[in-house]
Amino acid sequence: MHNINCLFQTIEVFLKMMMQIYTGDGWRDAFS
Repeated sequence: MHNINCLFQTIEVFLKMMMQIYTGDGWRDAFS
């Protein structure tokens, strides 16, 4: 089950990063 939680957490972080990149220059905040 721990692997499942880790997988979902990784997907959540990935989606947040993609949303920031999609909305414009919010990606700078993600990598600052």
